[in-house]
Amino acid sequence: MSALGNTGHFEASLRTYLSAYNARDLSVIKQSLHPTCVVVFQDRPVIAGRDAMLPTYEDDWSKADEGGGWNGEVPMIEVVEGPSFEDLGKGRVGLRVKLRTNVRGQVVDVTYIWQEGEVGMVEHTIHGATPVA
Repeated sequence: MSALGNTGHFEASLRTYLSAYNARDLSVIKQSLHPTCVVVFQDRPVIAGRDAMLPTYEDDWSKADEGGGWNGEVPMIEVVEGPSFEDLGKGRVGLRVKLRTNVRGQVVDVTYIWQEGEVGMVEHTIHGATPVA
């Protein structure tokens, strides 16, 4: 079966990942990311590899603890639009969402990408961020 035949699996993976972020569960986040996962912004890689990505989560959580805009009563991140499924070709599938980051006060437009036959997300493509009014 192709990756396109099981979109529910990717949606469940995304929900698990976002829940782990809000629960500050780095072990589940690590399991959600492929070892070679990359973050892409403005069409270029800005973070390469799961091991390089993991400290950025702890940085976000530290900012939340320091009063970076998160009051603890709402999730640190929550989906405000999507997910919408994207067939990216060559066995790559994406779920595009808009996430409200209650720590940074932004809505981030991001596509989470999986590669058929691999375990974990292989890419996070950030399309942009806008301040929450």
